[in-house]
Formats: sequence, C-alpha cells, structure tokens
Amino acid sequence: LDVLAMRSWHLLLPVLELLGSYASLEAAVPQLRRASSENGSNANQTLGGESFANLAMRLAVSTDSALPFQPGGAELFKGQAKPGFGCNSVEDSALDGENVAFRRLDLSALDVSSGSSIFGNFFGEDRSGGAGSSGALWITEAKLTTRAENADGMPTLTAALDRQFDSESSLEVTENTEAPASLTVLYDCWRKGEASVELRLRIAAGADSGQQHTSVCLRWKKVCSIGFSDLRISHGNSLVYPSSDAGASDLGLLDPEGVPEAVTKLDLEASGTMRLRPPSITTSDQKLLKVEVRGPFFLGADVEEAFEITSNPVQLSVLYQCESDGVVDVTLTLEHAVLTTAHRPEAMHLHWRKRCGLTAYRFMDVFLKSDLNKTKLQAAGRGKALAGFQRPCAQPGASRVMDGAIPRTTTPLATSQGCSSVPFEFEVEPKDLRTSIELRVDPAGQVSPPALQPQPDLSYDRRILEAKMTQFPHAASPGKSRPSGIPSTQHMAIRYSCHKEGVSVIMVTIHVLAHKPIDIAWRKRCLEPKVKVGKAMTAPQAMVFAMLILGFIGLVICMVFLLCSTDNDDKVNLFQSADSGSRKKSDSRYSKIKKVSPDTYGAEAEEIVFHS
Repeated sequence: LDVLAMRSWHLLLPVLELLGSYASLEAAVPQLRRASSENGSNANQTLGGESFANLAMRLAVSTDSALPFQPGGAELFKGQAKPGFGCNSVEDSALDGENVAFRRLDLSALDVSSGSSIFGNFFGEDRSGGAGSSGALWITEAKLTTRAENADGMPTLTAALDRQFDSESSLEVTENTEAPASLTVLYDCWRKGEASVELRLRIAAGADSGQQHTSVCLRWKKVCSIGFSDLRISHGNSLVYPSSDAGASDLGLLDPEGVPEAVTKLDLEASGTMRLRPPSITTSDQKLLKVEVRGPFFLGADVEEAFEITSNPVQLSVLYQCESDGVVDVTLTLEHAVLTTAHRPEAMHLHWRKRCGLTAYRFMDVFLKSDLNKTKLQAAGRGKALAGFQRPCAQPGASRVMDGAIPRTTTPLATSQGCSSVPFEFEVEPKDLRTSIELRVDPAGQVSPPALQPQPDLSYDRRILEAKMTQFPHAASPGKSRPSGIPSTQHMAIRYSCHKEGVSVIMVTIHVLAHKPIDIAWRKRCLEPKVKVGKAMTAPQAMVFAMLILGFIGLVICMVFLLCSTDNDDKVNLFQSADSGSRKKSDSRYSKIKKVSPDTYGAEAEEIVFHS
C-alpha cells in the first residue's frame, strides 16, 4: 500500500503543478488588461500578431541584488508587478532605504515564443508561436512622479530619470540579460520623511512612439534623510570622516603642523549609493599654495553633473603647488547633487593644513609612444608638459545639471596654471589599444634619483571608455651606478577598452616626491565595439573529440605490438584458426632427450619433449 500511495503521488504531482501555474496566470490577466485600459488601449487588439498584454508579459525589471528594496527584494516586474510594486495593489509598498541616492533599474525582454496554449485560453488567441513573442521591446516614454502628504506644503522628495524620452530617443530592451538596458532613478531629498514614487513605462513593439502601445506602472516608497551620515572618508589607514579616535597616534591629515606630502589621497565610500557634485577646494593663501582635485570626473570643458559613490571606494587626489615655504589651511567642500534650482544643496567642509616647499623636477623628460604606428613624441621636458600636451583649462560658468542647477559659489579649479587651450598634438587611433609612456631622467639627476610616489593618477571619460595602467614606474635605486652620460629610463603602459563611439581626453598625472606633479594629456578616439562570437568547442564536443583521439592511439599501439612480434608462429595463430588437435608451441626453448633401454636397444629412439 505504501508503494502504491507513493506512485500515485508521483503521478498527481505534475497535475497539481500545472493547476498552480494556471491559477497564477489567471490572477495576472485582470491586472494586465487594466494596465492596457488605463492608456486607452484595448487588450484584445493585436499589433503585428501580438497583443498589448503580451508586450507587458515580456518585460522584466530588476535592480542590484546587493541593494534590494525592503521588503520587496531585487525583482520589480516580470510579466506583472511583483508584490509591493503594483500601482493598484492593496499591499504595502516596498521601501527604498534612506541610504540610496539613486536606483538603477535593469530592463530585459523575456522570450515567450515557447509558451503553451494556456496563453491562448486567457487572451483569446494561440501564443505558442505568434509573431512578436520574441525579439526586442521599446520603451518610448517614461514618466516619474513623486507624492508626499505634508501639511506645510513643503516638498520631501524630488526625483528624475537619468535620460529623457522623445520621438527619437526610445530605449531598446533586448533579451540579453548579461547586458540589459538600464534606467536610473535619481533622488533629491529635501528633508526627512517618506514619499511615494510612481514610474510609468510605455511599451511598444517598435521604436516609433506613434505606434500602438501598452503601459506598465510601478510604485514604491522612498525613505528620505539629510546629511552625510552614510559617507566615510579615509586617508591611508586612518578614518577622517566621521572623525576617528582623537587619541590615535597617527594624526595623518589632522596633523596641526601640516601634511608634507605632495599629493593627498582620500578614499570615499558609502554603504548604499550617493551622488555628489565635483568637489571644490580652496586655500587660505592662494599666493603661497594652489591646489587642484583629481578623481572619477573630468574638470575640463565638459563638466559632469555629479559622480557616484558606492561601497567600492572612490579615490580623490588633492594636488599641491607651492609657490613658497609656509603652512596653509586647505578646505575641501563636498555637496549633494540636486535636481532643481529651488533646492540649495547640503554641503560639508573638510579642513586640514599643508606644509609647503616644492619645485618642479627639472631633470625628467616624458615621451609618448604608439605601438601600432611606431611613433614617439616628447610630451614633457624638464618636468613640465609641452604645448599640445597640457591639460585643458576649466571653462567658466555653472555646471550642467538637470533642470538648471544653481551656480557654484566656488570654481571647480582654484587655479588655471599649467593648463592650455592649444589643440592636442597626440590622438590615439581607434585600432590602437595601448599607449606606452617613457620616463627619462637626465644623467645630472641620477645623483639623487627621483622617488615616483604615490602611484600616477589616470583621468578619462568613463562614459566613453575604460583606461587602466598595466605597467607602473618603480622608484629608482641610488645605490646602482650607471655609465656617465647615459640617462635612466622607466616605462608605463595604458590599455583602453571602448564602451561607445566618441573622443575622450586622457590625462596622466606623474607624482614626484617633494616636487610638483607632471600633467600630460592627449586624446583617444573610440568606435562602437562589435560583438564577437567565440569559436571554442563546447564541453560535449571536446569530450567526443578526446575519446576519438584516445581510441585512435590505442589502435595504433595494438598494431605496433602485433607487427613487431618476433615469433612467426604467433602471427599465424592470431590470423588463422588453430586446429583443435594441434599442439601450441611455447616461445621459449625446449630440449630433446632420447630414451634408451635394454629392451629397445637397437630400435628407433623415442623422443620426449619437455616444455618450460
């Protein structure tokens, strides 16, 4: 009976699973038809063989699993809105935490071409192989609205998308889950509280916004806070913000006598996500000290609106240029990124002191080499960048921020010395993926070799390409002597990986201990990368190929042993059938002994064979 009960359960289990899937699909149909009716569309109409409800069922929206909604998780929409994200849901909305300043949404298309005929029962047509059940979707319009119930009428939250939609800028959503389309929601909190966020997406089967379409609605709540409580700033191994233990032995940046270093490196990180405007930096005496900032932004002609901070540390470098000896107060200002001119951004100020006494290292020349074209150009001489290789100057005016952000009270660069508006002399071609940098120290400077520390900084436009240093210079050793008149050289290498078509300024900052840094700039031109399909064999193909090779080797070994045998009789016995009455001879030698007796004397001898 137990065996019969177990077998009956195994037979009923697939039927129960099918009924459960059927019930979940039946519950999803009213929501899909309601979403189509809100946009004035009929869910039973078809568009190239595909209904509007099927368009919505093919959309999937998710976010970073490391920073999910609470509750709600990382999946917002998959054929229908997940619990906590529906606009018409009676359940409590999912919450986006107060440590989230922007939320990146990944959009992908689902392939329902292999769906069963159950879809046809729901929507009145056969979905098993209908047109348009696979391929790309198009987001032709996206609207983001916020709402908060405040008695004083003051806003709690302002939100915006990182891109605008019009008739020529639709967003293509493909079935590629490894590189999905992305849409980022930017938050701008005015005060503490909660606000409702509603996102409506208009989906069409083509890029033309005039085509018939359907809409998807998502809703959640954003928890707002103010200040910089989620920000952590480190200088080396010491924590600068929030303030570290006052009794620490290593004062670092907080040394009242001033930092002696030529470059101050600060690491910024957050447990969630933050958006900050490019920092500004000032000094108490600009005639004695001038400072600049380097980081994941380019303070040139095209100023970025904001830079992002996540759990991965972002490094800022503060460069000092001393005009004379002395101690100067330095102030670094960080501001939250805002979305409207009406909101004055919150700011925090970080203070420390710098002890001056630097000059340019006049024994070093820098050359740029192209491995593709075999060209070599001098970019710097006597510790200073030459014309055509100097960094571009900052342009006056306010930063380009969404909805016209307010002008900054301080300029991004405290000084424009060392910059130039002269066109660049060196441009890297799209096919050239590597640039070599040669650092040459004159023989006169080898008496006291320079210490190239800290490591060089690399600035570029991340929206166009990714640049990495694959070879770094090392500190010269004063104990090694070189022949007189022969300069010492060191090498650096930079590799490029293009994201899209465009031109980016590449700038390398070479730090020389106790001397002024050297800025060298050039341009890199990129083309749209092409997707390459690999030709490597799959695991089953490789296994079959290996078995064939092993079988062939075994056959060859058997043939070699067979043909190289020394006994011809063995060969005959292998290829011919042995006679049943025949006697098999051994490979070893055998001896013959004649048996002689008195009775048989004179008779024919009998031969006895002993086998060994």
